[in-house]
Amino acid sequence: MFERLRSSLTPWRVLVALLLTLAAVIVTVRFAFGLGSVTNLSDETPWGIWVGFDILAGIGLAAGGFIMASVVYVFGIERYRPLVRMSILTALIGYLLFITGLILEIGRPWNIWRCIVDHNFHSPLYEIAWCVMLYTTVLMLEFSQVLWERLGWHRVDRALHRFLIPLVIIGALLSTLHQSTLGTLFTIVPHKLHPLWYSPILPVHFFLSCLAAGLAMICFEGFLSWRFLGHPPRMDLLPNLARIMALILVVYFVFRCEDLAVRHALLEAFRPGLPAFLFWLENLLFVIVPVVVVLRSARRMTTGQLFVASFSTVLGFIMHRFNVAVSGMQLIHPTGYFPTWQELVISMALIALGFVAAGLAIHYLPVTRPGGADASAGAGGTYRLPWRASTGGGSTTTTRRENSMRPDIGVLSVLLVCALVLPATAGEISVPDRVAIDELSNLYPAVDFDHSMHLEVEGECTGCHHKPFGNPAPCVSCHADPVAPSAFVHELHWEVEECTGCHQKQAAGDLRCVSCHAAGLDPQRLEVIGLKGAYHGLCLRCHGETASNASCGLCHPER
Repeated sequence: MFERLRSSLTPWRVLVALLLTLAAVIVTVRFAFGLGSVTNLSDETPWGIWVGFDILAGIGLAAGGFIMASVVYVFGIERYRPLVRMSILTALIGYLLFITGLILEIGRPWNIWRCIVDHNFHSPLYEIAWCVMLYTTVLMLEFSQVLWERLGWHRVDRALHRFLIPLVIIGALLSTLHQSTLGTLFTIVPHKLHPLWYSPILPVHFFLSCLAAGLAMICFEGFLSWRFLGHPPRMDLLPNLARIMALILVVYFVFRCEDLAVRHALLEAFRPGLPAFLFWLENLLFVIVPVVVVLRSARRMTTGQLFVASFSTVLGFIMHRFNVAVSGMQLIHPTGYFPTWQELVISMALIALGFVAAGLAIHYLPVTRPGGADASAGAGGTYRLPWRASTGGGSTTTTRRENSMRPDIGVLSVLLVCALVLPATAGEISVPDRVAIDELSNLYPAVDFDHSMHLEVEGECTGCHHKPFGNPAPCVSCHADPVAPSAFVHELHWEVEECTGCHQKQAAGDLRCVSCHAAGLDPQRLEVIGLKGAYHGLCLRCHGETASNASCGLCHPER
């Protein structure tokens, strides 16, 4: 007995056991003394590595579940059935670990039930909470086929399979919703997130990137299953997924670059400094390396090339999510946040826990059969899809779609058109040629402001405005002195906050600039600049450089 126990204690198992034990101690301290006892999180940095890595990256890497389930059960591409159960298992483990990390990260996790009864329909977190709960339930039902087969409950298995396709469709819809809504969380902080990662269409970025990451995770877990569990990788299937992954990465990169160009933020990627370094390192891992590896192995891909392409994509995806949630914030508002060793241990423990759960499930449940064949069809063989005719032997009819997953030219064209059109459409802003500044027309003649000429001279809108294209300056850069002249971009503020959030007293009345900036000095509101000072403070910044440009008559016609 002792000899058998000693032979089972490999160095990796001992290391994992010690890691999980240490993590259990840290979790106990966290719940006993709060987040501050084990993390460097604060009011200035409420989201750290647990959000950027454990939650955002983990849930994105689990996207392979709904992709492969849709490919096989909805679109009927039977060739990829051997990958379905493993993909669903990975997705289920990923979402359970996501929920675990979320409970650890929430300051008061015992109040998590409130998201079910307190309906805040305007909050992205409300949608994410419901979608994650429902999709996790769908994953459990999908994967429960393995349990019923293991127990020999074939009637339950067959009964559940009747509802499998509707479950898969619901799961795909739920996953699409919350995968993109994770990006919506960051669209409300344009003044806090660096322009290389902020975008008003960040939900589209998140969805495209999770598709590539989900396929990469399927390829990566196939390699790990071979190296650690002895299951031969399906090299007849995985290289095709890697090629689809590379295609999505190309579309994603074109989409992102054009989005940066539309928002006049592309130059930030070529400006020497830490932001540009992180941006190109992320894209080197997430896009360039995997695409180059896949292109070089267009005819025949080896397991080593598959590992490099998938592992690089996974690393780059994790870095992208971390840059959005943590690094991009620190570049605009540095708070000195760096994860504690306890935060790092918890993150590593969650990864180890995922590997342990996957290994136990593969060992004790019929996730795969010897030789790599899939058990998804249950004991009775491959199930026939409702719209597919069966041959005399009961197997599904072989079609061209079963033997190939090459991207259709039409689908590729649609993706490329969307990549080119959506950023331009989202970034379009109506720019008037001329603007009449007439709030003080009772005292001064209205100013006929040549907006187009100023835009041509300045070169971009951000020269005068609060950088509304995704690179807004910190408020303190303009409002350090409460009575100093400053420019106010109304559009930027109402896109972030509802009107009533700022105009509480004027919510049902006049919301013009003069309703806040009085024409004369208001002794009761000395912290608010006057209307004339607000306009002059912006104009004189440029016109005051030379005496010829500072003439009042340049803007104000004589009466």
